[in-house]
Amino acid sequence: MDHLLIETSAGKIGFAGRFWTDRARPCLLIVAGAFIDPGQHHEIIDWFPEATVLVANLPGMGGVPWSSADAGQLAAGLGEATRLLVGEAPLVVCGVSAGCLAAMPLKAANLRRKVLVEPFLTTQDLWPFVAYARTLLELNPGHKGLRHYLWTLFGVSETAVETRDYRHLVASLDVPTEVVVGGMPLLPERETPHFPSLASPEDRAALAANPQVTLHEGSPGAGHDVWVDPQTNALIRRLLADALESVTEPAAP
Repeated sequence: MDHLLIETSAGKIGFAGRFWTDRARPCLLIVAGAFIDPGQHHEIIDWFPEATVLVANLPGMGGVPWSSADAGQLAAGLGEATRLLVGEAPLVVCGVSAGCLAAMPLKAANLRRKVLVEPFLTTQDLWPFVAYARTLLELNPGHKGLRHYLWTLFGVSETAVETRDYRHLVASLDVPTEVVVGGMPLLPERETPHFPSLASPEDRAALAANPQVTLHEGSPGAGHDVWVDPQTNALIRRLLADALESVTEPAAP
């Protein structure tokens, strides 16, 4: 499915999905994470055939052109594009991994609920991602967009790791928010069959302390890509369905 590119103050944001012209129908907005395939999460569009469903790829991700935006600018640009596309339809936003950095602070009068999948709040301990990022840098020498993105959002370069602290974003969660994290702990650094959860114990505690947040932990073997774990995937699907149901207006008689 090709992307519709929306020009925003943060650069181009790519959208794929399905619209209903009846504005009474709710909209589910999926904000995809970093380094995804162009069609990742598009299956969610078919999960909810009665809703408007959009999948947003941020600049540099899934075939969308790079920009120099930081996390705050990405959230602002996402808000601009969402207002244009969704209007006043009841809105549920689901952030995935790095997409949570734009989804968490997103504000809109029609935004009713949020679902966050594997958010991280600090970057200094993301050892599996640091290794992955350095491999990307090695394979793409001189790629200015990639280098800027990794340093600005994650504080990662070929030789340094500098903490990026996003804990302040927890206070922006002022609507009911379901948070899903993997059951495989981040620390200690060790051999693992796949990326562990990137949500540290401190991240989980900070999120759970917000009265709007309900924290869900996936299966013990579920890592950062919780979607591939059948039990945790089913949990996310149920939470999204419940969120959409809660904001759906009764059909006119």
